[in-house]
Amino acid sequence: ARMRLGALCRGSGRITEAEDIFGQLARNSADPAAASYAGLHLIGMHYERLRKPVFERTARGIYDARQVDHAGWAALRERCRALAEAPWCRPKERVRAELIAVESYCWEGDARGAARAGDDFFAKYDGSEYIDQLASARLFVGIEVRSLKWHEQSAEHFRWIIQHAPEVPVRAYYELWITLSRLGAPESEIQEVEDFLLANYPDSPSARGIQIIKRQEARGHVLNAR
Repeated sequence: ARMRLGALCRGSGRITEAEDIFGQLARNSADPAAASYAGLHLIGMHYERLRKPVFERTARGIYDARQVDHAGWAALRERCRALAEAPWCRPKERVRAELIAVESYCWEGDARGAARAGDDFFAKYDGSEYIDQLASARLFVGIEVRSLKWHEQSAEHFRWIIQHAPEVPVRAYYELWITLSRLGAPESEIQEVEDFLLANYPDSPSARGIQIIKRQEARGHVLNAR
C-alpha cells in the first residue's frame, strides 16, 4: 500500500510526499524488492529534477554550460552507485540505476565521461536480457561521442542499435544519418539510411528533421552560387 501511495504521489506531482514515502521504504524495508523499487524511484525523481531545466533551456536555445549543476549530477551518480552495489538490489533496478548514471553524463554535457561510463556499462551488460537498456545507453553515448568528432565510434553505436534492438527507435536512423554525413561516408550509404527512414517513418520528427536540414543545405548552395 505504501509503495502504491508513493507512486501515486509521484505521478500527481507531490514529489516531497513521494520522496518521504520512498525514502522510508528504501531505508526500512526488509523486502529486497520493495527496497530496490523505492531506491530507484528516489533516483528517478532526483534525475528528473536535474534533467528538466537542462531540457527546457536546450529547447529554448539558451543552454549555458555555466548553469550546469555539476555537484547535483555527481550526487545523482553516487546515488546510482550506492543502489547498484547494495547486496539486496535486484538486477532490474541495478541495470536501470547504472543506465541513469550513463545518461547523467550526457545531460551534464560531459561527453568523455559518457564514453567512459558507456564502455563500463557495455562490458558489464552484454546479455540479450539487457538489449533495451543497451540500446538506450548506446543512443545517448553515440550522440555524445559525435560531439568529440569520434564519428566512427558514434556510427558503431547507432548501427548496433539497428542490428540488435527488437524495436529500433526511429531516432537511431536519424542519428546515424547525421553521423554518416559528418563522417563523409559514401553518398550511397547516407542515402540508404535516409530512404529507409523516409519510407518507413515519413511523419516522424526524425524524417522532418532530415527534410529541414536538406532544405537548409539547398538554400545554402543557392546562396553560395550567387
